[in-house]
Amino acid sequence: MQVLETLKDDTVDCLSSEDHAISDLLSYLKTHGSALPRRVRMRLRDEFHNLLATVIREEKIDEKEFRLLAAQFIRLWEHAEALAYPEENRIPLSLTQTKKKILVLISEGGGGHKSAGESLREILGSFYDVQVINAIDEVLQPLDSLSVLTNRSFSGEDLYNLFLQWGLHFITRLYVLIGNLYMHKNQQKIEELFCDYLSGEKRMPDLIISTIPVVNCGLVLAAYQKNIPFLLLPTDLDTKLCLNGLKDLDLKDHRYFRLALPYDDPDVRMKVVQNSNLKAEQLVVTGFPVRRASQKKYTFKEIQNLRKKHGMLDGYETITIVAGAQGGEIIFEHAKNVVKINSNIRLEANICVGMNERIRQNIIRWLLRKGGRVLYADPKRTTIETKQGIVLHVRGFIREIIEIMACSKLLITKTGSCSVNEGIYLGVPLLLDNTRHSSARHFWWERFNIQFIQKLGAGDVFTESRQLRELIPLFLEKPSGNPFPCFTPPDFAKNILRLVSDMIQ
Repeated sequence: MQVLETLKDDTVDCLSSEDHAISDLLSYLKTHGSALPRRVRMRLRDEFHNLLATVIREEKIDEKEFRLLAAQFIRLWEHAEALAYPEENRIPLSLTQTKKKILVLISEGGGGHKSAGESLREILGSFYDVQVINAIDEVLQPLDSLSVLTNRSFSGEDLYNLFLQWGLHFITRLYVLIGNLYMHKNQQKIEELFCDYLSGEKRMPDLIISTIPVVNCGLVLAAYQKNIPFLLLPTDLDTKLCLNGLKDLDLKDHRYFRLALPYDDPDVRMKVVQNSNLKAEQLVVTGFPVRRASQKKYTFKEIQNLRKKHGMLDGYETITIVAGAQGGEIIFEHAKNVVKINSNIRLEANICVGMNERIRQNIIRWLLRKGGRVLYADPKRTTIETKQGIVLHVRGFIREIIEIMACSKLLITKTGSCSVNEGIYLGVPLLLDNTRHSSARHFWWERFNIQFIQKLGAGDVFTESRQLRELIPLFLEKPSGNPFPCFTPPDFAKNILRLVSDMIQ
């Protein structure tokens, strides 16, 4: 790997060798730093940052080593500057000042976009200045009629989330379709609003990453106008909504545009072909934007510590039922059927209702009426043992939901992409809710997830809640181990770091 380009000057012929590494650069600076002309010193500073980015991208060092090397470099740099130059002529060095800026666009509609933003901040934040904003609220608010009418107290995203909570999936689907047409019609206005936003920034971003659907056509045009690289990172396996309007644009010659694909799968690629005119080289397989905790390979000891941390019991087989960040009514029916399981398996179930506190209280009251006894209670978790000996941990919204899922032998969840892909990365078998109340009955982008899971062999679906009484024991009786050993999900953290570095440089 070539570490440094040749830096030529009348007084110095700098480093250029396949064998040189960061240590060589530090040694050279310590020995010759005070003799370098200003122009060469500035080039050397830039080379150091490029070198670090390259080495990190190729996994030569981790974040801790990066910080140690950076601190060493700063000390040597300041020492060399102080020896050779008066204070007014010194070139300051601050890693925070020289970080490239990345603008990440998310939405509050559902929980997937927000989760993707958190994942990008976790992974990229040590090496880049990552700014995450709600683009609908902070950029496109003039197009949100509800937000305008209520002076930002209630938005179109808030209404979408209410529809999800109430299980009004047919109305939600109509709402999405109307919003899709509305935003497509207003793509020029979207472009103008985003250009205005970028012009008002103190420092222009070096890269824009969008995780949101529907509005990307106007956002891409604005980025193109400002000469800023644009990465589209969908949070659904079916990318149709994210590509809304892009088929009308000729992006084949747009060298600054890339679309991140979650998996190298022909059906995933087909959705892109059907809804855009992108070239193959503009498509990059990165993996799904799961949080880092989903990519972690947990040891037996770590699982035991997590079980203890979250109040799970020794000697019990653990399942987790997730309703999503916004919660949903159907999880109550699932909890009732878990209680009716007739099996010799010692069973405990995490019932995760998200932000739907009303449903949480309803489940608790129902369990107590059926003779359950409270083993533990706090504002976030109530643990109840039924008369049949089944233990239910009824949980509200919890940020460490991935830790709960990692401790489970089975994940029962809605068909939303975030939970489905976190289960895939954790290697936990999935049972997807395709009952008559399921969003997948109405949302085409979630139906795709069912097909993908079945093709992958990562789990199955159920169409009636009472089927859980038979399916859960069947899944728990299967041997432990990776449920889909022939499939390894892409390393999202590694791939997104590599892609971002390439796009910015």
